Amino acid sequence: MGFFDKFKKKDDADSLTFKGLKLEKKGKYLESLEFFDKALELDPNKYEVWYYKGNGLYELGRYEEALEAFDHNLELNINALAWHNKGQVFIRLRKYEEALKCTNNALEINPNDVETLLNKGAILSQLGRSEEALKCYDIALKIDPIVNIFINKGTALSRLGKCEEAIECFDKALEIDPNWDLVVMHCKSSVFQELGKYEEALKYLDDALEICYDYTDGWVNKGAILRDLGKNDEAIECFDKALKIDPKSSIAWNNKGSVLERLENYQEALEAFNKSIDIDPKSLETWYNKSHTLWKLGKYSESIDFFNQALELCLSYSILELQGFLEYLDKCIEIYPEDALVWFNKGIILKQLGKSQEALECLNKSRDLDPDFETMLKDKK
Repeated sequence: MGFFDKFKKKDDADSLTFKGLKLEKKGKYLESLEFFDKALELDPNKYEVWYYKGNGLYELGRYEEALEAFDHNLELNINALAWHNKGQVFIRLRKYEEALKCTNNALEINPNDVETLLNKGAILSQLGRSEEALKCYDIALKIDPIVNIFINKGTALSRLGKCEEAIECFDKALEIDPNWDLVVMHCKSSVFQELGKYEEALKYLDDALEICYDYTDGWVNKGAILRDLGKNDEAIECFDKALKIDPKSSIAWNNKGSVLERLENYQEALEAFNKSIDIDPKSLETWYNKSHTLWKLGKYSESIDFFNQALELCLSYSILELQGFLEYLDKCIEIYPEDALVWFNKGIILKQLGKSQEALECLNKSRDLDPDFETMLKDKK
C-alpha cells in the first residue's frame, strides 16, 4: 500500500464513522452498526468506533455483543466513558458486582463524574449497601447539586428508615426545579407508605394525579395502597385506569391479578398474571403470584412448575429486589397466615439473603402447616 493509499483508507474509515454517528444520533442503531462495521474492516484499531458500536448494541438490547465492543475499545484506549457504559450493560444484565467494578474503574480515571457517581450509588443500593450509596450521593452533591442526586439520596434514606431526611431531600429537589413536582409527590407518597401512613400516602398520589391524570405509576401505586387497605374494588378501578393509559404496564396487570386472587376470581387472576408475564417475563412477584393462584385451584403440579421457575429467577435478583419481594410476602402472610406456600417462599428468600435462622423458622412453619408440601416439591423435582 502506498503512502497516499493509507491516507485514503483513513479518510474512508472516518467518513463511514461520521455517517454511522449521524444515524446513531437519530436512533437508527441497526443502520449505524453497518457503517461502524465497515469502518472497522478498514481500520480495526479505530478505538472510538468500537465505543460507538458498543453504544448502538446496548440500545438494541444486544448486551453480550456490547460488552465485547467496549472490551475492544478499552484494549486500545483506557477511558472512563467506556468503563461507565460497560457498567451500564452489566446493570441491564443484573450483574451488579461486575457493574460496580466497571464504575470504580471509571471513577479512578474521572473521580468527579457526577453521572458515574450516581450510577455507583444506584448499584450499591441494589446490592443492599445503602449507607455506601449515600456517601456516593454526598460526593456528587458537592460537585454538582442537581435534582437527580437529591431524589436518589432521598430514596436511599427512605430505605434506611430515615424518612424525615428523605422528605427534606425531595423538598430540596423541588426547590431546585419545580418541574419535578410529579416525581417528588410520588416519592413522598412512597415514604408515607413505608411508614404505614396510608392516608397521607394517598393524598400525595392524588396531588400527583391532579398534576398529570395520565400518570400510570400514580394509578398503580394508588391501587396498591388501596389493595393493602382491603379496598379491593377501588384498587381494581385504579389498575384499570393505569391499563387504559398503558396496556403494557406489567405491574398493573400483576397487581390487578393479585386483587382478583384475593376475591377468589382465580381464572381472571391467571389471565392477568399471564399478560404481566408476557410483558415482563422476569418479574419474580408475578411468577410467584401465578404459582400461588394455581395452588389455590388445586393444580399442584403446574403450581410447582411455576414455583421452580420463580426460584431460578431469584438467582439473578439483586439484594434490593429480594428485599422488596420479602416485603411483599410479608403482606401476603397478613392475608394468608395459614398458607404453607407463602411461608415456604419467605424461607427460600431469607435463605438467599443469608438469613439462615429466620429462613429455617419459616420453612419449619411451612412444614407445620402442611407436612406434605415439601414432599410434593421433592417428588416434582
